[in-house]
Amino acid sequence: MNSILSTVTTNSQFQHLADEWNQLLWRSSANSIFLTWEWLATWWQHFQADQQLWIVTARHPQTDALLGIVPLLIHQQKIKGLLPFRECRFLEDDHTAPDHLDFIIDKEYEDAILPPLLDFILARNNLWDTLRLSAFSSSSTALSILQAQLNPAEFIQNEEICPLLDLPDSWEELHKSLPRNHRIHNLIHSNNSAGTAFSSPAQQAFHLEIAERFLAKGWLRFYQLQVCGEPIAALYCFSYNNVVSFYQSGYDPAWGKYSPGTQCMAHAIQRAIHEGAREFDFLRGNEAYKYRWNAQAHNDVILDLPGSRLGAGIIQARKLWQRLQPNGIKRTVC
Repeated sequence: MNSILSTVTTNSQFQHLADEWNQLLWRSSANSIFLTWEWLATWWQHFQADQQLWIVTARHPQTDALLGIVPLLIHQQKIKGLLPFRECRFLEDDHTAPDHLDFIIDKEYEDAILPPLLDFILARNNLWDTLRLSAFSSSSTALSILQAQLNPAEFIQNEEICPLLDLPDSWEELHKSLPRNHRIHNLIHSNNSAGTAFSSPAQQAFHLEIAERFLAKGWLRFYQLQVCGEPIAALYCFSYNNVVSFYQSGYDPAWGKYSPGTQCMAHAIQRAIHEGAREFDFLRGNEAYKYRWNAQAHNDVILDLPGSRLGAGIIQARKLWQRLQPNGIKRTVC
């Protein structure tokens, strides 16, 4: 089948895709909260700046049905000591830090759609110098195809750890599975990092709008622990497709010895089980407290590949930088 490939480059075109977008997402293997039209369109609205929208779509040649979406953008990247270059990447940034990004492809048409989509993107390397696909789902078929056809010497691949808890049928079952010295009253952690995701007015405005949109969809989960009417801890989560994603937490350090963040987390996990969720996703970050809940390490991938001679130089510079880092790659973790 020769699908019709095209690009979406304007805000109005992006807006018109809303209904089709989420319908396709539900027919795909990449059905994640961070690939919904609501998340991506809101992110673009708040952070587009001088970046160029470049969403690649595939449609059925007879019915015009939407069969594939690759949510990309192109922007001018500037790194100290290097020439400015054009970077193509998913619709994301390190401040909002979405995970499990992917190509959105109708499962029935993956074999027919993915190869020409990839060829379309790679053949237009006159538009970009580097292709940087961060938070790329490690289970992605598109990632597997890319890895198979690329020369390992020409690209960089790194991994981000995203601990994931498979939820049992009951809270009691989970609680019993925890080591005795890791039961609820001892699960103390210091995840007082709320400033990371909400440190700028732009990020605050983005999350206020996302919270409103997700609340209207039934996807928002916000938990707050209060003492005498005063909040001492809070958890900001999303629930979508039977997965609860833990995005951010914070607590009042004055109450730290009582582990209020842990109490909030326990409640959120208990509610997720009650609602029938199959997974509690701690998202990126390899913090020890996540594993005390019996979470298991899962990986997303960061893939960097060149599209031009300048891009090849950028990739080699990044490789050198990585080799010079004593503790590997460090990224903003929400």
